[in-house]
Amino acid sequence: MQGVRKSLMLVDGVGFEPTASAMPTPKDLGSFQVKEQILGDFEQFMKVNMRLCPATVQHTIQDIRRFVESSKFTVNYENISKYLNLYVEKAPKTYNQQITSLRRFVKDFLSKPELIASFKMAPIDEISEPNDLSKAQVRKGFIAQQDILSKATYLFTTVSCLRKGEILSLTKDRIDFKNRAIIPQHYTRVKRSGVTFYNNEAETWLNTKVMLVALV
Repeated sequence: MQGVRKSLMLVDGVGFEPTASAMPTPKDLGSFQVKEQILGDFEQFMKVNMRLCPATVQHTIQDIRRFVESSKFTVNYENISKYLNLYVEKAPKTYNQQITSLRRFVKDFLSKPELIASFKMAPIDEISEPNDLSKAQVRKGFIAQQDILSKATYLFTTVSCLRKGEILSLTKDRIDFKNRAIIPQHYTRVKRSGVTFYNNEAETWLNTKVMLVALV
């Protein structure tokens, strides 16, 4: 009985892993043409299906346009590899951004995950050095501003700790002037913004007529 079981294991074992000649090669993954119009469909797909923010949609479309134009609108493993090779020597975040854009296009939109599956994100081993500014440095930057709007914006940015995009999209109805509170309307899958506050010095500049007019 043991001899029979051993024979079965040897015979069946052949099917557990493909032989070297049976392993798929990059060329076996296929190649197909896409048309210029597909970028419009892809943009709509990101907006409706993936629910990505406008800035992300714009950046992704720009990345994919570069890719399809460089590959003459032919999507295959070789062209993806050649395109990513252009970013190998660049910063890891830049390389990873290209992979992210390609995954949205090739994997999510074209439903061809096998073409992009073997490409991995570059490791990011960055140690962020503390960059604490002294009050004197902050004051120097404030004094350098030339007009009331610039001074108010500078001080507001410094004390609120909001990102540039959050400040640019901020509207008057998102500011609680009574409690000096800011409720940014920024709610995505990767970031949940909470309430932040500004001090009485920023309040003085924020309540100027020029700044109030600037806030819609």
